[in-house]
Amino acid sequence: MASTKEYLDFVLEQLLWKENRYLSGMRKQIDKRMAKDLLQKGRTHVTDFYSQKTGKNFTADLLLEVVDGRANFHLEFPKRKGSKKANR
Repeated sequence: MASTKEYLDFVLEQLLWKENRYLSGMRKQIDKRMAKDLLQKGRTHVTDFYSQKTGKNFTADLLLEVVDGRANFHLEFPKRKGSKKANR
């Protein structure tokens, strides 16, 4: 039976792809910690995504959804305390 490390390496290379087009636009690659969180919880917290639009880094949760055997990613942003939008 394969070790956990070998299994995570396989998942990274075959299923989640370290070099993901969606993430590469935000200058991010899936690392082992992220892969483990995505597989176990369906989400991982990332603090250093890059916005091409603003040129700044931002924080968000990366969510994994598997549809028809394909990995789809989307972002969820934390609610800001004291934000006008959060108080509506």
